[in-house]
Amino acid sequence: MDSRTISQVGLRVIAEGTGSPAAVTASLGDTAGSIFDRAMRHMVDAHRDSELVLRNVTVNGRRTTIRLEPEMWDALTEIARRENYTQTQLCSRIADGQPQGLSFTASVRMFILTYFRTAAHGGTSASGIGEAGVGRKLLNR
Repeated sequence: MDSRTISQVGLRVIAEGTGSPAAVTASLGDTAGSIFDRAMRHMVDAHRDSELVLRNVTVNGRRTTIRLEPEMWDALTEIARRENYTQTQLCSRIADGQPQGLSFTASVRMFILTYFRTAAHGGTSASGIGEAGVGRKLLNR
């Protein structure tokens, strides 16, 4: 089964809300090896099981609430740990660089995406997800 078919199955399931995650995973066949395939499987399964999680964060001394998917919260926590920031410090740094017209929640998502894309292209550390310090480099641009 090629990537196009896999993405069509995943997007159909998300759009239509049809089938169980197990049925979708089974319909994808034996393509478990590629990163794309694993991401598609995770996206389809996570869509069924996750809802946005509302949390309070402190940004530059002010409390605010943002909604993110559980995986995004996990990623934000992982970035903070890798970069030796508290979650509050990381959120404040993201807010400081927030593009005008972009919501804080969207800025957080964009930062997470950019962080892991940069890490993936910048080599790998012992953790296997890129060099440590990449977040500080992104935040200091």
